[in-house]
Amino acid sequence: MSSVRDDPRELTERIRALEAENEQLRRGLFAPRSGKTVRVPDEVRGLFDVAEDTVRQYFDDITADPSQGTVEIAGERYVLVRAAALSWGFLNAIRALYANRGDAEALHIGKTMLFDIAHVIGISDARNFHRKMGVTDPIAKLSAGPVHFAYSGWAFVEILPESRATPDDDFYLIYNHPFSFESDSWLRAGHHTDFAVCVMNAGYSSGWCEASFGMPLTAVEIACKAKGDENCTFVMAPPHRMRAYVEEALTDHPEDVRRQVIGDIPTLFERKAIEERLREAVEHAEAASAAKSLFLANMSHEIRTPLTGLLGMAHLLLNRELGDEQREFVETIDRSGKALLGILNDILDLSKVEAGKMTIRTEPCSVRSVLQDIADVLQAPVAEKGLTFALDVEEAVPPFVHADPMRLRQVVLNLAGNAVKFTDKGNVAIRATWTPPETLRVEVKDTGIGIGTAELVRLFEPFAQGDTTQPGTGLGLSIVRRLVSLMDGEIHAESTPGEGSTFWFTLPVEPAESPAETDVQEELPPTCCNADVLLVEDDPISRLVITKLLTAEGCRVTTAINGEDAVVATTAGDYDIVFMDCRMPVMDGYEATRRIRQIEGEGRHTPVIAMTASVMSEEHEECRAAGMDDFLGKPLDLQRLRAVLRRWL
Repeated sequence: MSSVRDDPRELTERIRALEAENEQLRRGLFAPRSGKTVRVPDEVRGLFDVAEDTVRQYFDDITADPSQGTVEIAGERYVLVRAAALSWGFLNAIRALYANRGDAEALHIGKTMLFDIAHVIGISDARNFHRKMGVTDPIAKLSAGPVHFAYSGWAFVEILPESRATPDDDFYLIYNHPFSFESDSWLRAGHHTDFAVCVMNAGYSSGWCEASFGMPLTAVEIACKAKGDENCTFVMAPPHRMRAYVEEALTDHPEDVRRQVIGDIPTLFERKAIEERLREAVEHAEAASAAKSLFLANMSHEIRTPLTGLLGMAHLLLNRELGDEQREFVETIDRSGKALLGILNDILDLSKVEAGKMTIRTEPCSVRSVLQDIADVLQAPVAEKGLTFALDVEEAVPPFVHADPMRLRQVVLNLAGNAVKFTDKGNVAIRATWTPPETLRVEVKDTGIGIGTAELVRLFEPFAQGDTTQPGTGLGLSIVRRLVSLMDGEIHAESTPGEGSTFWFTLPVEPAESPAETDVQEELPPTCCNADVLLVEDDPISRLVITKLLTAEGCRVTTAINGEDAVVATTAGDYDIVFMDCRMPVMDGYEATRRIRQIEGEGRHTPVIAMTASVMSEEHEECRAAGMDDFLGKPLDLQRLRAVLRRWL
């Protein structure tokens, strides 16, 4: 050692000698020890000899520098991966990860992943090799595959004589991998299996051949050394021919063996195919949802239109002098019509929630006002049943909170209405409390019939009722739960049969500033409009009722039965406001409004109020797009009608 340190020239020479030796070792690194790297029938041996030379030339150009983490062959960077990590280790990790799915499904997941990865790598490697080495003939491209396969450590390949490498549906390869890295990893780990393990070999080889011939190919292992078979044997063919070829190759095997191998035939990117099926299913579901929305919109229109006549006539009669019995009859008609409207609203609300179209609009909301309004609504049925009613709003509840007053009212009214409905004696109470910094709790308690434990569990599901002997759709509580959830809250219930029930919900809401005085809605008195009104309505009963309501407000009413007549009327006359039904024969309200706007030009703008029986937001957007100024829902609400008249006149 001292002589080396004393003589730098000798050290330099030694380094040069080691580098030369290292280079020589590199050059011989991929030299086959026992001749050829593939075994093929004699008639194609010449092609594979050429492939041997081409691939050897490619792999002779190798450099490795661990200090840079690089292994390069022919200018391409490679990665060394421990063989067992891509077979025995990987599949066992997947089996553990998906243990809850069962061993068969877990293995299917792992093998599918490995096949997909290897197939894509095979395609990529083939295209890269063909380009770099200038290989163009399909057979030459394919013949380089098994040689490259051996040089890159996957397996030794033996192509059997019955194979047919033709670029068409008759393509068929049957081949052995006597030294497959995958089966070897299981055998070295001391594990024998009852299933074929050489999945990546099948994927890579079918990917290479697919890139060589430009046609879809897949492969499956029909015998495996890890199972105790003599060879790892594979069949490769176009996907739609695989089953027949496998059955032919395994004719002498038991039926269960053939069935297992057929079940293992890979479909490239099976998960992608599943995703495509899921996408198609979503599209079908969306189409079905759209069809349902259209159906509901149509049904809403068809039901609300006669309800306009029913409730409108009841309102007109109730404003007349009636005998006690007559008033009772009309009030019954009015209550029944409103009950039918409530059922219709429940169905539409549930549909909108399920379709994800229900929206929550927060604004400064007075909890006390909402609950007092509900107490006023319940006053009559509570008195009729002889019940005691109590409303308690804790002083700590802020005067105003950020919430959706309409949805809050809908939730509490549903709960309180049920409480009154199912309580024949005793009391019903509503209580609101506040937990700082921002939790509102509303409780509805009754001494009614109560609910059993079994019914309580499913009470918030659609069409479920605690007492099936009572009338109702069973939709209300389902909608309540979903509305509370949309408001980021929680709802609960407890009950004892024969003693009563308590429902409560909590909402995360923040205190709000008091809204402007103009935002506070009050009941509007009758108007005296002294206005010329054009009413466009095709339904004769609705036309009669709305005419009576408008006349009672001081309006002079002209009627039209379709949009085409409305365009003629607005062209010939001068109206202060137009009430336009949306859905009519001959010409609908949208088209009529568009034509009216075209005729008016820029110098004149007659307010057009849409009268729609639909509650779908899309229809409101369509109204605005057509040039309409405001909306009135059917059945017409007198207070809203008065508000519209004041707003536009």
